[in-house]
Amino acid sequence: MRLISRKLWRAYPQLDRYSDEVCKRYMRHAFHRRNLWKGVLLLITTVIVAIVVAAVSIHFFGYEVQAYSGSRRGSVSIMFGLMIVGAFLTSVLWFPVVSCFIVRDFWLRHVIQKQLQSTNCSGCDYQLLGLTIEREEQSAFVTCPECGNRVELNTGHIMEGDVDPHILRCS
Repeated sequence: MRLISRKLWRAYPQLDRYSDEVCKRYMRHAFHRRNLWKGVLLLITTVIVAIVVAAVSIHFFGYEVQAYSGSRRGSVSIMFGLMIVGAFLTSVLWFPVVSCFIVRDFWLRHVIQKQLQSTNCSGCDYQLLGLTIEREEQSAFVTCPECGNRVELNTGHIMEGDVDPHILRCS
């Protein structure tokens, strides 16, 4: 798993030759082509699960404090209080944040992987990303250097921006 501060696109050797700005545009393009609503739905589900875990932990820690203070030991000690506060803050504050970052990272990895797989040659599975786009009258195509297959672009499956990230517009 990568660190939160690192750039996700550097995990893919196919994108190493491109600058960070071009990779950001490519990621945005991939994210919009791969049904943004699925990622948002996954993130909302994660937030709901995190809220349920926080509610259960609030109930559990409240019960523990009540049980401890009602026992024969007397009043709640400072150490036990700090332990309860630390566990509470961890479960209520950090768990939702970390789980959302983890889900976001897995979703972004999935999106980029699917985007890169979609630019493979249908004949031999060669990666077409970065090849020169050739134009002939009204059509654009890429010739696979592996099998010689001509893959037409902009017909619905592979777009020009999928093959050459430099032509993607900033949005």
